[in-house]
Amino acid sequence: MIVIAGKIHATISDWDAAQRQIDAIVAAVEAEAGCRAYRIYVDPADRNTLFLFEEWESAEALKRHRTQPHMAPFRAFLASIGAKSDLDRYEIAAKSKL
Repeated sequence: MIVIAGKIHATISDWDAAQRQIDAIVAAVEAEAGCRAYRIYVDPADRNTLFLFEEWESAEALKRHRTQPHMAPFRAFLASIGAKSDLDRYEIAAKSKL
């Protein structure tokens, strides 16, 4: 399993429009084959910081994800808000409940 996690820093002036973009990309990505989870959360202490969390069944699924047509408009949205990401990739051998 591949996990992507980290922060996206941006300048968001229109929160309604941003939320529509986030809702649309989350729905589209979670429908992709191999996606276990795709979430974007707003930091309650700093609304210009978003937390991204992704879980993928395999590296191949993540690679396919990056070429999906719905990603281009979302990348353009991120560029329009000056998004700078600080993301990490983890390769997980096993997962269990705490």
